[in-house]
Amino acid sequence: MAMLSGRTLHHGSVEEFGPGTVLEPQPGGYATLPDEDIAGPEAALERHRPPGMIPRAEAVFMVDDPDTIDAAGGYDDHVYEVRPVGPAEASDMAWYSEMSVYWSDLAERADEDEIRRLAEGYWSGEPFPDRSRRLFEYRARGAVVEREVEP
Repeated sequence: MAMLSGRTLHHGSVEEFGPGTVLEPQPGGYATLPDEDIAGPEAALERHRPPGMIPRAEAVFMVDDPDTIDAAGGYDDHVYEVRPVGPAEASDMAWYSEMSVYWSDLAERADEDEIRRLAEGYWSGEPFPDRSRRLFEYRARGAVVEREVEP
């Protein structure tokens, strides 16, 4: 797993928060949407999640560059500098994107070994082989808003 080493992290939201607000995982968030193009890859990631890793459905998501919030699937109405509550885990979203494309192309014919390989890549925190597609997201069980920043 990629380690968090003194990085400043950011979270985007449609909501306005003041400094000190504790952000918590949202029930009904992206990782729990019923759309099969989301639910299938999310279920595969959960199926191959290593013990002790933070489940995506129980995470607050952050990035280390506020300019990547939109690309990471977040909202950029309000962008906050945040401090994770507890440990933060890093994953290269390119593994997730590759799994999503693979899933949508093959769905019921998807090879479980390939799904496992992509999921393990995601959970490992290792960079995706194609450098141009790399985009790290950070997961924690919560985060504290430090201040609002301009994206």
